[in-house]
Amino acid sequence: MEFRWALAAFLGVLVFGTLQGIVVAIALSLIGLASQSAKPRVHVIGRSGTPMCSGRYHMSIPTMTRSRAC
Repeated sequence: MEFRWALAAFLGVLVFGTLQGIVVAIALSLIGLASQSAKPRVHVIGRSGTPMCSGRYHMSIPTMTRSRAC
């Protein structure tokens, strides 16, 4: 993600000039922050209970689909 913001700042400065390009990059960064805050990635680590496995799996919320780690 940081590379995208750096690229946006670079292109904004090239196209609009120094101050306006930095303002464009800040605006894009705030929009990106708002979109990431609206839909955060949440992972829950639990135990599977099977002795053959390491006992860890990831459940993504809100769908609670399991991806096994063994």
